[in-house]
Amino acid sequence: MSSLSLIRGIRFALGCRDDGPPLVDGPPPAELAASLAGVFAGARDRRGARGLRHQLPSLLATFTLAVACGAARIAPAASMAAGWDQQVLEALGCRRSPATGLFEAPSASTLGRLHKAVDVVALQADLVAWAVRWALAGRDGAAGPGRPGTGDEGPPAPAPAAGAGGHAAPGP
Repeated sequence: MSSLSLIRGIRFALGCRDDGPPLVDGPPPAELAASLAGVFAGARDRRGARGLRHQLPSLLATFTLAVACGAARIAPAASMAAGWDQQVLEALGCRRSPATGLFEAPSASTLGRLHKAVDVVALQADLVAWAVRWALAGRDGAAGPGRPGTGDEGPPAPAPAAGAGGHAAPGP
């Protein structure tokens, strides 16, 4: 599977059309980032521990949010994430730089390897379930009454589905 297949899988699961507007217009709210991070919290990471800096759930949430914000390729997704504020990066579970103490978005090369560690079918199933729960709670990423970032958030986002987290690709 390629990175493009992963992007298409995420867009499909979120209901984004190729010719349509991004699901999230403008800077993503931290509430949306935290909710997405919850979807991937149980993801098993089968990558080797050597040189591992970013946790798999954080990578999945960051990449998914970038795709929801309109990124259609790896480099723009990484660039977009690097521009998000510290609250959003923290909510996504991004690592804190030992040198600066700031949360850091993953690089394009890190996101480019993500497709090798993910079962797209399991990822899509959990994202579809999350998107339905998010929509039923009155959230769609856009500004407006009852939506994140407007001061009228309504009820809290539903918790991730039980059993979520089978995103890791099968081991060797």
